[in-house]
Amino acid sequence: MKRYPNPWVFGPAAIGLAIGGWLGYFIAELSGTGTAAAVALAVLAGLSAAVGVGIVAVLALRSFDEWKTAEERGLPAPGVGCEAPEPD
Repeated sequence: MKRYPNPWVFGPAAIGLAIGGWLGYFIAELSGTGTAAAVALAVLAGLSAAVGVGIVAVLALRSFDEWKTAEERGLPAPGVGCEAPEPD
C-alpha cells in the first residue's frame, strides 16, 4: 500500500518554518551578530521548527485515522499508550 503525502501536514509545517525563521533571525540580531549569521540561524531555526511541527502533525493525523478506523469497524477506540490488561 502506497501512502501519499498528506496536505494537512504542509500548513502547520509552513507556519512552523516561518515562525522559527523569524525567531531565529531576531534572536541573532539582538545578540549583535552580523546579517549573514542572523540569516544562517534563521534558516536553521526555521527548518528545525518545520521538521518538529511536521512530525507532531503526522503523528496526530495518524492517531485520528487509527481512531476513525476502529470506530468504523465497531471496535473500541484505541487507548492511550500500550496498556496491558490488569492481572486478576
